[in-house]
Amino acid sequence: MLIGQQPISYDEVAGCIGAAIGRVISPHRISADELAARYRFLGLPALHAQTLVSMDMAIAAGVEDRVTDWVQQLTGRRPARFDEFVEASASKWTATP
Repeated sequence: MLIGQQPISYDEVAGCIGAAIGRVISPHRISADELAARYRFLGLPALHAQTLVSMDMAIAAGVEDRVTDWVQQLTGRRPARFDEFVEASASKWTATP
């Protein structure tokens, strides 16, 4: 798994994107039961749905909170920070078709 050099939460992602495009964006949190129900509604078998929910809950509890320098080791250059990515992409998100 390639991960960056800064941990970032959904709230931080929403705030960064919202600031860049001039809108308020707020993550919508749902319970584990609601998430499992959505997966089942989308056609996943109950066991698969529950497995995905368990993974999401573990991630929310911090099991994947880590940073590495693997991107720099593999590419020889510093990876872009999330705010740099957002700044470079914001015009694409606000462009009218």
